[in-house]
Amino acid sequence: MEEAIKLARKDDMDWILHVDTDELMYPAGSPGFSLQEVLGAVPSHVDSLVFPNYEALPEREDVLNPFLEVTLFKKNFQHIVSDLYFKNYVSVAHGNPNYFVTYANGKAAARIHPGLRPNGAHRWSSYEKSMEEWTSEVAAVLHYTYNRFSDLKGRRDRCDCAPTEEDAKRCFILPFDRLAFLESSLRDDNELKQFFRDHLLWKQDNVTTDLLHQGLLARLYEPQVTEWYPHGKSRFLIAHGLCCAPLRVQKGQSLEKKHSQGRRQVLEDHNDLPAGY
Repeated sequence: MEEAIKLARKDDMDWILHVDTDELMYPAGSPGFSLQEVLGAVPSHVDSLVFPNYEALPEREDVLNPFLEVTLFKKNFQHIVSDLYFKNYVSVAHGNPNYFVTYANGKAAARIHPGLRPNGAHRWSSYEKSMEEWTSEVAAVLHYTYNRFSDLKGRRDRCDCAPTEEDAKRCFILPFDRLAFLESSLRDDNELKQFFRDHLLWKQDNVTTDLLHQGLLARLYEPQVTEWYPHGKSRFLIAHGLCCAPLRVQKGQSLEKKHSQGRRQVLEDHNDLPAGY
């Protein structure tokens, strides 16, 4: 990430953000459903904007492409009512060690400035000043973790630890990652598929509906209706029917949605659009 900061400074970038291959940015709250707009609305004195993470929840065993096939998400506690969070903790945890299967502290974007340095994969710090950090109350990062059976089964190949709780702690910080490593190392495929059904698959219609009504889960279709169209040297994003909302900057420490806006079609990076667009 230090090298990425150097490259960003060399290319005169304004912001830097670390996103894994199993994550998508969800720039809700901006008129054009645009990450550039979200970051552009951040006041100049703010150095970092945290995007709380939503965890994707598979509802089928045969998911191949989570980005296109998974629409149910567990919302971050930063975006829900705290009383409901504690009241429904057991239901949302789904029999797992923690509320989220993996991380719960979101991902932060940082404004490029002299002295910027990474503070792990989720936060940033600075050698030269104390950074001011805000949190988005609308935009988020979507984390598609353990959405496929192969994701769970492949955990056994992530390290050479012995399949014991104590040894697994050398390689895996998060409790569920350790559990997944042990289960995938010690169980045959049939047993492991049952573990996948019990701990990762969401099929309880009544429970899911209730949690959706309470705002603890969210049904998001934007990644499904977003398609990439190559055209010459440019690529542009066409998103159909997105529900967006203008972004308002609070005087406090967050960004929030002010009011809803109608459905719209969004075009980004639309250099050399072909006829008909």
